[in-house]
Amino acid sequence: MARPRLIVHEVNGFYVALVLREGFLLGNTIPVENPEVAARLLRESFRRAWGSVPLLDKGVDGLDVAEEIYRGFLGEPIRIDLRKVRLPPQDKLRRVVRSLLLIPRGKVTTYRAVSEVSNVHPRTAGLMLSRNPLPIVYPCHRVVKSDLSLGGYSYGLDKKVLLLRREGVEVINSKKVSPRNILWSLKEGGC
Repeated sequence: MARPRLIVHEVNGFYVALVLREGFLLGNTIPVENPEVAARLLRESFRRAWGSVPLLDKGVDGLDVAEEIYRGFLGEPIRIDLRKVRLPPQDKLRRVVRSLLLIPRGKVTTYRAVSEVSNVHPRTAGLMLSRNPLPIVYPCHRVVKSDLSLGGYSYGLDKKVLLLRREGVEVINSKKVSPRNILWSLKEGGC
């Protein structure tokens, strides 16, 4: 099996780092302003999720994926074939990250709701979300605390606020989301 390749693409003045192996997406960053920062952030994220660090490659694969991630960064829907995406093998991480696909753009949910649908403790859900190697593809920025405060985000709360607002979520004083945007449950009938 080929080794994972870390590739950094420039898209409209921003840089998206990707980890690819044999045509499969294993990790990505959100768009950032500096290519070295993108590579460093992805190495850190990839190590947390996969336990190893890929080497930087000069390949050109994945530009279409980088462009889709940039679209997501702008708050637009993305079109990434999830059959070409691979998550780490840890069962809890996979369950938690996959549950994020139940949160539509313009909505947020709580760590508790994610934990209930993933069958893990809410703190475990938060820990697993901090290891999400595929932000925007699996939208961990759409998860907040039960008191509607923002919680955490690997790229900083300013980026979380930016992403949420671009998706149509009302963020009040950059500290809490509006109750209008919350899905209290991710189970069937979720509101």
